[in-house]
Amino acid sequence: GCGWGCWLNNTGAAARYKGLAVELIGIEGDSEHVAYAHEAAAANGFSNDEFRIIHGVAAPEKGVALFPVVENAGASWGSEPIRHATPRQIKEATASGH
Repeated sequence: GCGWGCWLNNTGAAARYKGLAVELIGIEGDSEHVAYAHEAAAANGFSNDEFRIIHGVAAPEKGVALFPVVENAGASWGSEPIRHATPRQIKEATASGH
C-alpha cells in the first residue's frame, strides 16, 4: 500500500514544482497508516482536494481481502492482505472484530 504516502508526497511535490495540477491517490490496508498518509500530505502542503487516501487493498480481481491488525502500526510496515480467504478465516476475523 501507500504506507505513510512517501511516494505520493515526492511525486506530488515534483508535479507542484513543475506547475502541474496535483491529484494524488493512495491505497492502504492499515487504518493507522491511512491516518499517517493524511497527516504527511497535509504537512507537505497538499489540500484535501489534491489527495485521496483509500482504506483498502488493490488486487487484480474483485473480492474480499482480510488485512492484519497489528499492535504498533508505526513499527510494522510489511503487512500483507489475505486474498481468497477461506470461510473459516472470514468467520474468525469477523468474530474478532478485525
